[in-house]
Amino acid sequence: MAEDNRRVAQGVGGKIQAHLEPFVDFLGDFNKESDRGAVLSAAAYVNDLLGKTISAFLIRGNATKEFVSEYPGGLSTFSARIAAAYAMGLISEKERSEATMKFQTAAVALILNLTNRPAHVAKHPLKHQAWPY
Repeated sequence: MAEDNRRVAQGVGGKIQAHLEPFVDFLGDFNKESDRGAVLSAAAYVNDLLGKTISAFLIRGNATKEFVSEYPGGLSTFSARIAAAYAMGLISEKERSEATMKFQTAAVALILNLTNRPAHVAKHPLKHQAWPY
């Protein structure tokens, strides 16, 4: 699968651009993840990319590193990075919404379904029964 990802990333020119190498590696690992692992990996990867994008935009130095990358820096959290990247014009409104709303909406919908599930399932529990021979 990783080799397939490399071929796609190489495209017409036959060479992967250096900045795409980490993505190709991520994609190979991502495709091996469980559903839970995929969600966590994707969120962590987007968080990392937002941090790198903001850091690339700001003045280089230790102050930026501490502000963006080191906890409890002002932009060390996922939500702060989303808000800051949008406020700085580094991501669009659509990208901002996709980074927060779609994931949150899907997560809340699933959680709500599963929150109700035990109450509904409890009305129809499995019972031992005598089976014919």
